[in-house]
Amino acid sequence: MSVTGIDRSVTGIVVFDIDGVLADGEHREHFLASRPKDWTSFFAFLCDDEPIERGIECLRALMVTNDCVLLSGRPERTRTATLAWLAACGVGQLPVYLRPDRDYRPAPQFKAEVLAALGGPDAVGLVIDDDERVVAALEAAGYPVEHFTCYDSHRAIPSACGRDSRPAATPPRNAAPSAPGSSSSLTR
Repeated sequence: MSVTGIDRSVTGIVVFDIDGVLADGEHREHFLASRPKDWTSFFAFLCDDEPIERGIECLRALMVTNDCVLLSGRPERTRTATLAWLAACGVGQLPVYLRPDRDYRPAPQFKAEVLAALGGPDAVGLVIDDDERVVAALEAAGYPVEHFTCYDSHRAIPSACGRDSRPAATPPRNAAPSAPGSSSSLTR
């Protein structure tokens, strides 16, 4: 993808989710298949995630013209590993908002709170997320949202990056699960 394929009309803060947009954590999902879910192991292997190249390319391109931040349902205790992974992908210099440890609220509620603290719909120019629940909740709250979906080696990318995010003939991949954690304060 060339930088010229990016929609430069996006203004305001651009907010990227990490899991399912920048990081492919499908190799960890088997830890969540059993009851109780093994969140400790699920997060222990996040450094082994493959980058989703289309998401990384889109982020890099939008960083040229916009203030970008990363917002993830990963718990705060994963910050060191998350920052190391982002640095290895060349996007480690951005602000990163993670879910406070022991915050078990649904991802849409947590993310809406962070976005409100960033200035709400007037300040946020675009949110890019793969979780359908997050997309629906944020759209209902007035945020411009692109539903990032992954198909065939993550070829689908947000339209802000010059392509449609949902190929017509392919059903969406299941959204990444929300991470556990708990605290009313926002951490970055």
